[in-house]
Order: sequence, then structure tokens, then C-alpha cells
Amino acid sequence: MTKQSQPRTAGISRFAAARKENNLGNLRESAEQLLRERGYVAVSVDDIAKGAGVTRRTFYKHFDGKLEIAMDIFVRQLEKSKRIWGSIAEAEFRDAEAVHAWIERLIDYYAGNPITRMMLEIGVFEPQSTERLQSIAPIIMGELGKGIPAFAFTSAAGEEERWAEAWMLVMQMMNQTYMLAAGFSLLEPPMVARLLTRQFHGFVRAHDHAAPAAERRRRAG
Repeated sequence: MTKQSQPRTAGISRFAAARKENNLGNLRESAEQLLRERGYVAVSVDDIAKGAGVTRRTFYKHFDGKLEIAMDIFVRQLEKSKRIWGSIAEAEFRDAEAVHAWIERLIDYYAGNPITRMMLEIGVFEPQSTERLQSIAPIIMGELGKGIPAFAFTSAAGEEERWAEAWMLVMQMMNQTYMLAAGFSLLEPPMVARLLTRQFHGFVRAHDHAAPAAERRRRAG
């Protein structure tokens, strides 16, 4: 390669990289808009590619399929929801009224987020996604454990049952708020908020002695 051709080659490489990144952004934007508007089942890979102004072949250069791009959207949304979940760890989590207000905020957040319905559809029509969806609960537990002793876990023996109880509680909260948001719940939001408050508050009180180091970190911070 001559010295004269090197700048040209570098320029072509930068152009290709920029184009690839642009295609990825367009695909994400197209998918999020279509999935919000129509839901998961009604949208195809061809719809997403067309909305992004790219070919089906280009789509598969970035994603394995519709499920992967839907999960990509959800993971990016998870960063915002983590902050809402974790906010109770910075509040009076032992106070039932504070917990109730927090759960109402969770319900309102998911009710106003069209991605919630999409995730419910994925859970029904994409069985292979179950493990990935269930892995969200430990992430949320980690956020709660930053300030709430009941959710703070160590490698010490004997914590398996408390971990399982915490996981079941978070999964229950996720399921109920998702079902309300999608209009699938048989219960009204106020009743769901009261029942989840009772469960969460009861768990926190029952295990308030757990992981005292987490509580010391919270007070120090």
C-alpha cells in the first residue's frame, strides 16, 4: 500500500464504521417506535428494517432476530427503572406509608411505559426468554440491597432461603405491576398497592436484622 492510499483507506474505514453505527441507531429507533405502537407480536423483522431504511440482511448483521432487539430495548429501559426501584433504599423503607407511596410510583411508571406490554407478550410467545426475564429480579435485589438490610446478601451460609424469599417477592411485584400496566389484572391498582406494601414491608421487618454492614454503609453515606 502506498502512502497516498493510506489516508483514503482510513477514510473509507471511518465511513463504514459510522454507517454501521448509524444503521444500528436507526434499527433501535425503528424497533422501539413500532413495538411501542403495535406490540411485540404484530411487528416483524421486515417492519423494523423498513422503518430503519435498511435491508433485512442489514438487520441480521446487528441482531439475531426480533427477540434480541426487543431485549436490547428492554435492557436500556432497565437503567431508568432500576433508579425507581432503588429509590426506596434511600427513603424510610421501614415506614409503611413510604413503601406504599413508592409502590404507587412503580405502578404509575409501568402503566405509562408501553414497553411493559411488549415484555408481557415476549414472556408468552417467546418461551426461551423466560430465563433472561427472570434474571432481572436479582439486579433489582442488588439495587434494594444497597440500603435495605433485608435485601443485602453475602456469601455466608444460611442465606439461601432469605434470597429465595426476596427473589419471589420482587418477581411478584414485577408481575403484578406489569399485569396492571397491560390491563390483564383482575385487581384495581389501589388494592395491588396495598397488598404489595404489606408483603414488602413484612419482608423488610422480618429480616431487619440481616446484613447489618449494609445498614452501617447506608447511615455512613
